[in-house]
Amino acid sequence: MRMPPSPPPCPDGWHTAPPDVVGVGAQRAGTTWWYGLLAAHPEFCRVPEAPKELHFFDRCLDEGLGADEPERYARYFPRRPGALSGEWTPRYMFDFWAPACLHACAPHARLLVMLRDPIERFHSGMAAHRASMRRRGREVDPLAPGVHLARSRYHEQLARLTRHFERDQILVLQHEHCVLAPRRELARTYEFVGLAPFAPDPAALRARVNAAPADAAVSLPPAVEAALRETLADDLSQLAAAYPELDLSLWQAASTLVN
Repeated sequence: MRMPPSPPPCPDGWHTAPPDVVGVGAQRAGTTWWYGLLAAHPEFCRVPEAPKELHFFDRCLDEGLGADEPERYARYFPRRPGALSGEWTPRYMFDFWAPACLHACAPHARLLVMLRDPIERFHSGMAAHRASMRRRGREVDPLAPGVHLARSRYHEQLARLTRHFERDQILVLQHEHCVLAPRRELARTYEFVGLAPFAPDPAALRARVNAAPADAAVSLPPAVEAALRETLADDLSQLAAAYPELDLSLWQAASTLVN
């Protein structure tokens, strides 16, 4: 759990309002890369000290959502007249309490979800966790595999999200599609959130951001890998049925799990 930073100052001539755009998932799916491309748009305002991830609703697990929280949340999003603003905290889709809190604070926001092959996402999440623990001189948390399994159960998380937001408020992107055709998928993203067409720095379209260290990769015994796949199969089949626009053939590790 994290505490959000203090709200940034609002520059002269700007105003604050609830976010126009909120990315809500998924962790280890290229969200930092995609948010950077979103924030590079000249009509998207992000003050220099504003982080990508606010984690504004983390503490609501213990404290609930106070009556003044919508106004406080809006203070994080200063923007010029006519411009857009927002954030991307991947755990908003994962935390079971966060969608309701987000809707109470930003009911009209456009939501972005970036999905990656769920098995590859599991392995990337575990590698990043192992690298983080190693930097701190600590052992891998024994609960981490269960957490990263749950983070890869996308249908379960999207079903929770759509209990609070309309389906047409949510754009579900595939990381693999974005890698293969970044200009096309970015144009879709800009259009969805209400931004005019824009061509960002070509180098940024191909940049790798926050890649897990190769020496932290987690290799599971065959029986454990099989159990991982079996456990994800039901959720993946439900995801394919609910979101037929997803091209699961791009998910090489997981595509064989779909009935």
